[in-house]
Amino acid sequence: MKKQCFKVAVVLGFLCVLPVTVVAENQVVIEPENRVVIEPLIYADEIDVANANLNLTAKATNRLEPTLSFAYRTDSNFYRVDDDFEKLRVDTYLVQPGLRFGYRTGKTLVDLGYSLNIYSYDDRDDRPAGHRNADDLDYTGHTLRLNAETRPTAKINLGLKEYFVRTRDQSEADHTTGLVGIQEKYNYNQIEPWLAYRFSERFSSRLAYRHTAVNYDKVNPEDATENRGLFDFRYHLSPRDSIAVDYSIWNRDHDEGIADYTSNVIGLVYRRNAKFLYGELGVGYHHRDFEESGRDSESTPAFRLAVTAQSSGLDESGRPKTYATLALNKDFNSSGTSSNFLETREVSLRAGHTFMDRILLDMEGYYRMNEYEDAAGLTPDGSVEDRDDDRMGVVGSLGYRLGRWFVLSVRGGYESRDSNLAAYDYDNTYVMARLDSSYDFNLK
Repeated sequence: MKKQCFKVAVVLGFLCVLPVTVVAENQVVIEPENRVVIEPLIYADEIDVANANLNLTAKATNRLEPTLSFAYRTDSNFYRVDDDFEKLRVDTYLVQPGLRFGYRTGKTLVDLGYSLNIYSYDDRDDRPAGHRNADDLDYTGHTLRLNAETRPTAKINLGLKEYFVRTRDQSEADHTTGLVGIQEKYNYNQIEPWLAYRFSERFSSRLAYRHTAVNYDKVNPEDATENRGLFDFRYHLSPRDSIAVDYSIWNRDHDEGIADYTSNVIGLVYRRNAKFLYGELGVGYHHRDFEESGRDSESTPAFRLAVTAQSSGLDESGRPKTYATLALNKDFNSSGTSSNFLETREVSLRAGHTFMDRILLDMEGYYRMNEYEDAAGLTPDGSVEDRDDDRMGVVGSLGYRLGRWFVLSVRGGYESRDSNLAAYDYDNTYVMARLDSSYDFNLK
C-alpha cells in the first residue's frame, strides 16, 4: 500500500504542472575557479537523478527557495549486467523536497543547497529464481552543498566548501568485487577550507585542505579517508589570463584490504576567464606510492583541457540562453575496490540552448578509456589479461518552462561498457521524466 501511495504521489506531482510555471533544471554558470577533475567511478554516481536541481551559483541575489521535484525513470538493464545474465527492467520513482539559500554582501557570499531524496524501485520483468526484489533497494538519501566565501582585506579571501551525499553505489561498480548487485548505501562527505592571497596585481596564491570520508553501512566495500593539501602559485598575464603552478598531495587510507597510497601531482595550468568564455589547459605529472608491501609505485602524465562558452546574459533562473562545454582529461582515478586502480582518458561534451524563453534543450555525451592496474582476469577466449574498458554515454533532455516556478522535462539516454574481460560488458537504455519546482522569496 505504501508503495502504491508513493507512485501516486510522483504521478500527481507531474499532473500538478498543468496550470502553472517553471524553473530551469540544469543551471549553468562559469565559475572562475572551476576545475575539471576526474572523480572515482565508485563513490560517484554519474546517472543519479537526484543531482539535477542543486546548482548553488546561479543567482547573484539574496534568496530563499523551497524546492520540490518528482522524477520517474525506467532502465532496460538496471543491474548493468552483460549478455550472460538476464537483463531486468526496473522503474525508479523519486520524490525530492529541498531548500536553497543564498546570501550576498559586498564582501561575503554564502550558498547552501539541501535535498531529501526518497527513492522507490519497482520490477517490470519477471525475476529469475533467487533474485532479490527491486524494492529491496528502496531508501532515503540526502544531498547537501555549501559554498561560503569572504574577503576580510583587499588581499585575502577565505572560503569553505562542503559536500555531503547519502546514496548507493551503482551496480556497475560491484563487478570489480565479483559480486553482482550489492549497491550498498554509503555516506560521502567532503569539506574544504581555503585561503587565497593576492601579493600584487600580477601574483596570487591559493592554499586549501580537503578532507574526504567515505563510510558504508556494511563492511564490503570498505570505508576510506582522504586528506589532501592543494596549492597553486599564479601569474596573471592580464585581468582575464593567468598561468599557474598547481601542486597537490594526498593520502588515502582504507580500513582494510584496499591498498593505501600517497599521491603527488604537479602541473602547469593556463586559464582564461573572459566574460563569456572560460578555458583551462593543464599538463602535469602524477606519482603514486602504495603502502602495500611489494607493490611498485606508479606514475603517469596528467592532462586536462576544458573550454566553456556561453551567450551573454542569464535568465532569472541563472541559465544562459546558449552554452557548451568541451573537456578532455587523462589521469589516475582516486579509488577502487579490491585494490583496483586505473588510468583513465576521457572526452566529454555538454551543450544546451533555450528556445523562445521556454523550451530548454540539453545534450551531453562522453567517451572514456580505462586501463586497470593489477586487475587481471579471463577474456572470452580463456586467456588472462589486464582489464581494459571503454565506456560511453549519451543523453538528451527537452524541457518546457511554463513560467517562473516549474519546469517539466523528458530525457533519454544510452550507456555502455566494452571490456576485454568476460562478464564486464553491458549496455543500458533509459528514459526519465522529471518535474522541478521552486519558489524564490528573493530576499532583499
